[in-house]
Amino acid sequence: MNTISNQQITAVILAGGRSSRMNGQDKGLIQLNQKPLIQSVIKVIENEVGSLLINANRNQKRYQKFTKNPIIEDNITNFQGPLAGFAKAMEVAKTPYLLVLPCDCPMIGAELLATLRTELIKQKAQICVAHDGHRLQPTFALLKTNLLNSLLIYLATGDRKIDLWYQQHTLAIADLSQHQDFFINLNTPQDYAALTQVSRIKNVND
Repeated sequence: MNTISNQQITAVILAGGRSSRMNGQDKGLIQLNQKPLIQSVIKVIENEVGSLLINANRNQKRYQKFTKNPIIEDNITNFQGPLAGFAKAMEVAKTPYLLVLPCDCPMIGAELLATLRTELIKQKAQICVAHDGHRLQPTFALLKTNLLNSLLIYLATGDRKIDLWYQQHTLAIADLSQHQDFFINLNTPQDYAALTQVSRIKNVND
């Protein structure tokens, strides 16, 4: 296979965390430029994939208005981290590939998916993860959904670290160092202040 079509990809936006460093606020629903953060993510990817899922463990009714598909909740209770969201999405997806993105990355562009897709094929990998020039960004990834069994086995051991599970598979790295703004996200109130400033500058420049 030399290409991966849009219809072969399901996107899942991860909005299932407890957001403890944001004082428990649901990050995907925090407003930036008068719209929820998750809406900015959806706008960029909705026409680049065949199907869109949202992984949320609270405020499901509020998230439902952003997708025609049912909101998916982790099978593992008590906020067990991103891999629980990966697993549920892989279980639900009807496509051979899954694009994973966090809900609080409103600066992403379509180049992200294009690069992940290209490098997954070029490097003949099972998983392709973005690299911002400084470090891996493990929740920005394109992976094969047939890895579900492997992930369920890994989660059953009690492990939750994404990087360790990735290392069990053929991993491709996508160099996105020219697009570092893609990875600006929201973990603290200070991050929100910085994100507001960057977003304002970007809107003026656009």
